[in-house]
Amino acid sequence: MILMKKKLGLAIAVMMILASATVLFSAGTVEAHAPSDVTIDYDIEEEELTVDITHSVEDPQDHYIENVVVEVDGTEEIDEEYDEQPDDTSFQYTYDLVVEPGSTIEVTAYCVRFGSGSDTYEVEEEDEDEPYVVEFWVNEEDEDVVIPYDEEVHVYAEVNNPLGEEVVMVVTVYEDDGDQRHQWEETIEAEGTGVIDNSREDHVDDWEPGDYEVELVVDGYIDESIDVTVEEDDDDTPGSTTIFLALL
Repeated sequence: MILMKKKLGLAIAVMMILASATVLFSAGTVEAHAPSDVTIDYDIEEEELTVDITHSVEDPQDHYIENVVVEVDGTEEIDEEYDEQPDDTSFQYTYDLVVEPGSTIEVTAYCVRFGSGSDTYEVEEEDEDEPYVVEFWVNEEDEDVVIPYDEEVHVYAEVNNPLGEEVVMVVTVYEDDGDQRHQWEETIEAEGTGVIDNSREDHVDDWEPGDYEVELVVDGYIDESIDVTVEEDDDDTPGSTTIFLALL
């Protein structure tokens, strides 16, 4: 009888320990949870990945998303670590990422305590039935170009036209006040490629120090622009700035 009582007491003690552990584990799981939502988007033109994360916590410096991993077609491209999250509920991260059309992006966000959340994004194939930009740059840069006073300005645009009819590509340079400074036009034959590569070595154009917008347009299909700043002359040379547009 005494032995049975001891066994019964031991069984009850074990059950109480297991119950306590279950309660503690459940409480910890509630407190330390995976992100409730991870949503991603990709801008192929800007080559920028946006990750929106929802992870509600009481203290974003103690309980947070500590790691974001980005894979492209199964290959890890980004592994970013954090020591806090910027908001106690929802926040956004952006990353520079070059991805080819047709690729699959997968993003996984890991909680510092428990769990993870993920999302995938299929990068669409380029529509081969419409004209598309092969290259467009000023001095081999495609945004926010800053050019010293005495440096040449090289404007280049290349467009592929898979259509069965010709299209016209136009590159226009606008001054900061909206006035047109230069304009070049090229007709692209059906299923051909058009190039505007300005300019000839013996052609001198006057670009005063200031801000410009270089715009590429293929009517109905393409409208892109690049901001360009020509800096002031450090030597305060009187007169206007003369810059050669070189033909490569």
